[in-house]
Amino acid sequence: MKDQELLQILRAVADESRLKILRTLEKRELCNCEITDVFSLRQSTVSHHLKILAEAHLITVRKEGKWNYYQLNHSTLEQLGPSLLQYVSAQIEEKPLCTREC
Repeated sequence: MKDQELLQILRAVADESRLKILRTLEKRELCNCEITDVFSLRQSTVSHHLKILAEAHLITVRKEGKWNYYQLNHSTLEQLGPSLLQYVSAQIEEKPLCTREC
């Protein structure tokens, strides 16, 4: 996973509402109106959050008739842990936290 992709994911999950949506989608696939009902948010607000999550490839969309159903993108989530660890390790190697020898 490229650094920019990782940063986009981190920005997407930095919002409490989006994290709650992701946790809800862990259980099952939901349409926009179901998510709206669960969180008592306006449809436009939920759509905005879903757009950000989809752009970060954290969720996928399945169209069925006039409905869009959202589910977790397990492929991206499986890559996230190792990519985050690799990114942090690279940052530490580039900029050591301690400059004096112990």
